[in-house]
Amino acid sequence: MPAEINERDLTFTFRDALSVERFDDDTTHGMGHRMKRVDFVVAFPNETWLIEVKDPENRIIPAHLKQAQLDAFRKKMHSETLYGRELAPKLRDTLVYLSLAHRSPINKITFICVISIATLDAAMLLTALNKLERSCYLPGPFKRPWASNFSVLVLNMDAWNEKLHPHSVRRL
Repeated sequence: MPAEINERDLTFTFRDALSVERFDDDTTHGMGHRMKRVDFVVAFPNETWLIEVKDPENRIIPAHLKQAQLDAFRKKMHSETLYGRELAPKLRDTLVYLSLAHRSPINKITFICVISIATLDAAMLLTALNKLERSCYLPGPFKRPWASNFSVLVLNMDAWNEKLHPHSVRRL
């Protein structure tokens, strides 16, 4: 049975997930407001996805503010503020919380950032991926690899639906 979860006006559908948890919710886990968190934690038999959604094209944004919000978001993407000050801390704090709560994933971990800007092409997504990988790099103990396999993805909605099929995302 597929599991669905919404982030504003986006609906994510996960096939064969063991669990789908809204993680960016104070009532779920009681993390302090100082800790950053990803939006969702999705567990599969052999992999755990930590998902962060950035949706500057959200239909809930009033029309007269939409272009300014989109421009501000693009500026964050180019200045690397998005990666180093927003996304990487969300990943680190989420991993720390899960570890201290004895909930660390024991399988492959994939940090997925969904940027729902329709005009992001493959080259822009690759640039964003490279910036995010640099921001999220955490050397293992004694600079050796970590025991867990870890990867990072940056996708827009079209890339999600293409690369992560049969899982899907759609705008309501």
